[in-house]
Amino acid sequence: MRWLIIPLSFLLFACNAPDERFLPGMVGASGDIVVVMPEKYWGAAPGDSIRSAFERSYPLLPQAESSLSIQYVKPKDFDRFWKPHRNVLYVDLDPRLDAVNGSIKIKKSVHAKGQLYAEIAAKTPEAFFKTFSENVDYLMQLIAQEELVRLANVVKEYSAENIMSSINKDYGISMVTSKNRTLNSCGWTVK
Repeated sequence: MRWLIIPLSFLLFACNAPDERFLPGMVGASGDIVVVMPEKYWGAAPGDSIRSAFERSYPLLPQAESSLSIQYVKPKDFDRFWKPHRNVLYVDLDPRLDAVNGSIKIKKSVHAKGQLYAEIAAKTPEAFFKTFSENVDYLMQLIAQEELVRLANVVKEYSAENIMSSINKDYGISMVTSKNRTLNSCGWTVK
C-alpha cells in the first residue's frame, strides 16, 4: 500500500500547473479577444470602458479599424469552446471578493498553448475602472507583442532557410522568405 501513496502524491502535485505540452492549440484570428464578464456589467460602464479601449482605431491606417476584435462571453458560457481562444480577458466583478482594490493577473498558456490570459478581479465597478485604466495600455501592448511573436513563429515554421542564408551571404541582407519560393539568377520565382 505504501508504494502506491508515493506515485499518487506525485501525480496530485504534478497536476496543479498544466503542462503546455498537453494543452490544445489556441484558436481565433489574430487580433481577437474574448471578454468574459457578468452580463449586467458588460451592458454598463465597465463594458463600455473595455469596448472603447479595445476598439480604438489602429494608428497610422488611412481608415478607421479597431485594434482588437471583441467577442463577449457570459461567465456561465465560458466553456471548452471559448477557453482555448488566443487572447482572453476574464473580469471577475463581485462585491463578495475580499480585496478592496482591484487586481490583475496576466498568464500564458492557461487553457491553450500560446494563449494570453488576463484576469481582473474587483469588488466594485470603481475598483475595476482604476485597475483597468492603469493597465489597459500595458495589456494592449502585451497583446500586440504576443501577436507579433505568434506571427514570427508561423513565418519561421514555413521559411526557406537555404534561400535566407544565401541572400544574407551574397547581399548582406537578413530577411525571411517562404518555402514556396526559389531564387534564381533572374530574381524570385513562386512555385
